[in-house]
Amino acid sequence: MSDIYRAKDLHLESAGISEPYVAIKVLLQQFSSIPEAKQILIKEARKTQQLSHPNIIRVYDVDSHENFHFIVMEWLDGETLDQVIKRAKPMGVPFKGAANLIQQIGEALAYAHKIGIVHTDLKPSNIILTRQGTIKVFDFGVARALKLNFDKYAVQDNEHSSPLSGFTPAYASFEQIEGQPPCATDDIFSFSCIIYELLSCKHPYQRIVANKVDLKTTPLKKPHHLSWLLWPTLKKGLAIKKDQRCDSCLLYTSPSPRDKRQ
Repeated sequence: MSDIYRAKDLHLESAGISEPYVAIKVLLQQFSSIPEAKQILIKEARKTQQLSHPNIIRVYDVDSHENFHFIVMEWLDGETLDQVIKRAKPMGVPFKGAANLIQQIGEALAYAHKIGIVHTDLKPSNIILTRQGTIKVFDFGVARALKLNFDKYAVQDNEHSSPLSGFTPAYASFEQIEGQPPCATDDIFSFSCIIYELLSCKHPYQRIVANKVDLKTTPLKKPHHLSWLLWPTLKKGLAIKKDQRCDSCLLYTSPSPRDKRQ
């Protein structure tokens, strides 16, 4: 729904800041005359401004100029997790390298959930790993509200995988697909899929939409880089039904000493 630009903040430059850059997210012109789209941009800014956490992107301002509506936010130098996963093919990221990323994502989500904000469209392309090794999660809650995201890698399903679906089917929980109100366990399912992909470069359910998964024909298999000790926790996060899923991202943020050595 937007174009993203890198811009120079002249106030920061005049103050002698060595990297005076920000990112400006500008609503595409085809949406600029739609009141709902403008409100979603404002909602994204306000929602993210509530989230003061080192692993969540910072939003500085939201404004309009003539017919351009935009958010000014932290500029990030790095790559998205989907790029990290592609580079790690075919074996996946070793646990020692993935554990730090998993912990940062888990802490960001746990913080957001604690103050009542659910991401609703968590996926590798909505997470950036900076050159300094810091994880930044972004795009909180916008996708579900505006219903414009489309996962080109997902198994296509005419009912749930259209560009108007409102979430990314391959990472959406069973409950999201069934139209239930969003909750923290939706993010936990998406987060668990991301962990699985980091460790194996494969989707746990072969990108089959959650409400179409048949565990008899698509059984979960332990990623090579994950110990048997942690596999039950990840399996619980990947549970298709909400009542069988773990209810906290913090379960992933404290690997045992044995796993840290892997």
